[in-house]
Amino acid sequence: MVPVTQRESPMQFDFRISIYVLAAAASIVYAVSWMPSLTNGGNAGSGGISEAEFETLMIDEQAYCERMPQSINCECFAKRSSLIQSHRPPRVPTATYANPQDLARGQAEQAC
Repeated sequence: MVPVTQRESPMQFDFRISIYVLAAAASIVYAVSWMPSLTNGGNAGSGGISEAEFETLMIDEQAYCERMPQSINCECFAKRSSLIQSHRPPRVPTATYANPQDLARGQAEQAC
């Protein structure tokens, strides 16, 4: 007599896969929970610098604008550039960011 072997039915499930998926999902949730919030809201003027630092930044941007050969509104330029530079968003560790001064000046130049 030939022994009857029991075949695996197509509905039988391998629980090892679900353990790997659950471990990967838990790792992702854990990693994301330790990252700083990148959408913390707030307005651009509440960047966390003092009023004296903001005034110094505004004077520096005004002087930079006056040295530029293009004819743009320097008061507008200085105000926008200073507001953009004074905003300090949270940073993701080990990420590479562009120079905030160059970005602020570029945006202010286009806006004014």
